[in-house]
Amino acid sequence: MPIVPDAPAAHDATRQSHAVALDPVGPDQAALAIYTSGSTGQPKGIVRSHRQTVYLGWKKVHRFHLRAADRVMTPYPVTSGPGIVTFMMTLIAGASLYPVNIATRGARAVLETARVAQSP
Repeated sequence: MPIVPDAPAAHDATRQSHAVALDPVGPDQAALAIYTSGSTGQPKGIVRSHRQTVYLGWKKVHRFHLRAADRVMTPYPVTSGPGIVTFMMTLIAGASLYPVNIATRGARAVLETARVAQSP
């Protein structure tokens, strides 16, 4: 199915529609590659499929009983393995994601933010 960005208005004959055809993506196709040294100390790339990425998010949703009303604070960048899983689990649950940068805010400020967020 073509995607048409900025479809022209019926009264605007000067605008042109530019459709972009996208190939379908299957659940077992590669979604991302994560580079790690793992336990061996040797760099290697790991390819995760769309199915694996969503499954890891669902596992965390069920493990933490995550709901749409929940807020998740994470120090992980979304470009890292844990960051992707954290992003996916909040997306699946409809929860809110609050990324924090400990290096710029400091551990004490991040812990205070977490304490205040947990207060009734």
